[in-house]
Amino acid sequence: MAQTLIVRFATTMSAPSTALAGYNEAYRWLAENKHVRDCRGGDPNKLDARPVEWPRVYEVLFGDHYTTPDDVREIFSEIVDKAGGFINWAHLCLGELVRRRIVSTVITTNFDQLVLSGMVSSGVLPVVSDGIESLSRIRGAPHHPQLVELHGSRHTYRLRNPPEEVTAIANNKPAITAIGSLFQDMRAFVVVGYGGREDGIMDLLINVAEQFPDKRLIWVSHDGDPKRLSAKARQLLATSRNAFALVGQDADSFFLKLLQELKIGAPESVREPLFLANLHATHLATHAPADVADHAMITAEIARHRAEIETMKRALEQHRNARTATETAITQARELRLAGKLAEAIRILEPAAEQRNERPLWRELGEISYNLAEASPDRGPVEKAVKTWRRVLAMTERKSDPSEWARTQVYLGLALHELGKRDGNAVNVAQAVAAYREALTEYTRERNPLAWALTQNNLGNALRTLGERESDTARLEEAVAAYREALKERTRERVPLDWAATQHDLGNALATLGNRESGTARLRDAVAAYREALKEYTRERVPLDWAMSTGNQGVALMWLAKRRSDAAMARMALEQMETADHAPNIAFYDARLRDARALVASLIKP
Repeated sequence: MAQTLIVRFATTMSAPSTALAGYNEAYRWLAENKHVRDCRGGDPNKLDARPVEWPRVYEVLFGDHYTTPDDVREIFSEIVDKAGGFINWAHLCLGELVRRRIVSTVITTNFDQLVLSGMVSSGVLPVVSDGIESLSRIRGAPHHPQLVELHGSRHTYRLRNPPEEVTAIANNKPAITAIGSLFQDMRAFVVVGYGGREDGIMDLLINVAEQFPDKRLIWVSHDGDPKRLSAKARQLLATSRNAFALVGQDADSFFLKLLQELKIGAPESVREPLFLANLHATHLATHAPADVADHAMITAEIARHRAEIETMKRALEQHRNARTATETAITQARELRLAGKLAEAIRILEPAAEQRNERPLWRELGEISYNLAEASPDRGPVEKAVKTWRRVLAMTERKSDPSEWARTQVYLGLALHELGKRDGNAVNVAQAVAAYREALTEYTRERNPLAWALTQNNLGNALRTLGERESDTARLEEAVAAYREALKERTRERVPLDWAATQHDLGNALATLGNRESGTARLRDAVAAYREALKEYTRERVPLDWAMSTGNQGVALMWLAKRRSDAAMARMALEQMETADHAPNIAFYDARLRDARALVASLIKP
């Protein structure tokens, strides 16, 4: 916004065409001609090299130039109109949660009214407080859905945008009372898609949260690095023992998964195209005609409207009935999958696939079977997934659809590897290795680098599983090579968590190799790989992954300490393993902890 507005302001100030070529040129011309305050960081003696701090530009423009309520409203109306008013999946899901009374109150700092659009699209007309002047409408335990637009909306006379007004909200008595009553009665406070860098609002939330400590607080951040959570966000979370952050979350994906977990699926406004029209027609009222002519016309018009809605409903029903059996089964299964009802989706798909023997049915069944296998310890779903992906592969022509053929090989490899891990059958894992290698003949690094890297990582996992079961180290060596290949494209800059996952897997393979060999080089490399993984696998960001890498690094350090007879390193290994607390691997880590304690005791001289 600052970059857009700086060009707008330069245009207003009659800047030459060269200054309107871009936002950097516009800012430079305005600054050189003293039309805006200096908003560049770094050494003030190096003007051209100093980067523009765009948040400061935003504050300066609204603090010095666009200062009247009319200015602010005009600017944000232009911006919202230009955006077209499109609402995201997240807004629709939020409206559905409000419609179902799972969410009672939504607070937003945006002016665009997209949250209100999401609610209205779900048939909800909430109590609206469009600024702190109307916060008296808000109740802590509301009888009706509530929308709080803390800074106002595009239709409000005064949008709270200048820094001093945004900051002042922390001490505003109506705001303190309203937010305090919400905190007192709420079950959970969930923040989605908010940076938490507005001091006024954050100070208000922190002060209220300190009055009602230990509430359930959930901060859902788009940024994948918990270190970049604002200081105020961390301070808010520190008010509760029941607080945590979910980082690296796309809002649409987050709400998709949330509605899956709640067994809701797609919002009703999406699932039923005539939902709003039917709701509208249902609520149209007609009265006994006091004036016969006028009311007869009104009644006839409403009747016509309802009749047309009924016609559209019949047409939609005919359209759905005209679907092929394959289309109907896939549509029903996908609706159930969206709602997290995987077993029910399989019960619909399996007989349809057996009866019609069409690839789209088998492919859908394969994906859902594998989803269920991931969530269930039973063998049945993973065996079904293997069987299904073999059917899909037999029906997929490599020459005519090479990408789909490679994708099927990958899915088959995943299912075979999982089955091999569960039943201890090395043949299944070896077949998974073969499937991944087949996929790599189409998924090349040049054509599809990330798919190639993911398949290399999957290949490494399967090879490591085989290598851990064999006395020979050849498979483990191949696994290390596959992981190193994956890291060529799975870089920290491009996909930080995937990069960390591969570093962790590489550490596992190297540690197993190092434990079998007499030297220390592999163990040192394993410790280094875990150390790399822990740069992204932080405790705040992914606590379970952090614990796994920390514990595994401790085991590798213990083995290295034993080779070196190094008491200090043994103590460090023991400390890491105790810190990690690996609940999912109790037997393995209990044994390693006993080994580490015994090693420390043996290395400490009396």
